[in-house]
Amino acid sequence: MTDKKTAPKRVKVTLIEAHTHRGRPFKEGDEIEVTESQRDWLIEHKKVAASGK
Repeated sequence: MTDKKTAPKRVKVTLIEAHTHRGRPFKEGDEIEVTESQRDWLIEHKKVAASGK
C-alpha cells in the first residue's frame, strides 16, 4: 500500500486589514481561501479575527 499525501484543508477567512496573498493585494473585508496553518498565521498577525477559526 502506498501512502498518498493529502492536500491541506483550506478555509475561507475575511480580512480585517489589508493583506497581500499569493502576490495579489486584498483590502479589509475581502474573503480569501487559505490553509489552516495560513489562517493561524493571519490570526497571529491580526489580519483576520480569531473567531474565523
